[in-house]
Amino acid sequence: LSKVKNMSYMFDECDSLESVIFGETSALSVTDMSYMFQNCRRLEIADFSNVSIGSIRNMGYMFCNCLSLQKLNFGKFNTALLQSLEHTFSGCMNLERIYVGEKWSIKAVASGNSTFAGCEKLVGSVSYAAIGDPSYKAATLNGYLTPVDPSVKIPPVEEKPEKEDTGKLNIFERIIQWFRNLFQRLFGKKD
Repeated sequence: LSKVKNMSYMFDECDSLESVIFGETSALSVTDMSYMFQNCRRLEIADFSNVSIGSIRNMGYMFCNCLSLQKLNFGKFNTALLQSLEHTFSGCMNLERIYVGEKWSIKAVASGNSTFAGCEKLVGSVSYAAIGDPSYKAATLNGYLTPVDPSVKIPPVEEKPEKEDTGKLNIFERIIQWFRNLFQRLFGKKD
């Protein structure tokens, strides 16, 4: 995955997807994660705590309408080049926390309309209810985000106990499945 640049639409509308946990991964060079999990309504866990990304430019609609999502951990993301946060968390009505590290920045963001629209449970340094403004300007450490102490190991988001056939796939299995589906759509054949 270290050479992948574009992850947009990778899990878009995966209704049975409940969790994605990026394991021990060093650095990713991905620049586009837009629409990555859009409309994954059952997604509860998206754990990026072991992922270091320094080249991300587009996170627009990344988690849009992920109704079951509760916590996110972007502790190792460097967003100095980030340009779009438009609708990134829009419609995430159960999202409670977004953890970010010291390299989280929105200085380069040019588009951030409705980043947090409908995130009524979201708290950070200031809660959504206190601000009531769903614009990206609240995406600072004084807004909806929760800073993590870089000297403390970031706790991963807790997984639910394993149930029989939860629909949970690790990231590599999901990528393989995504490519198989793409191959079928392009060529109308099974691999």
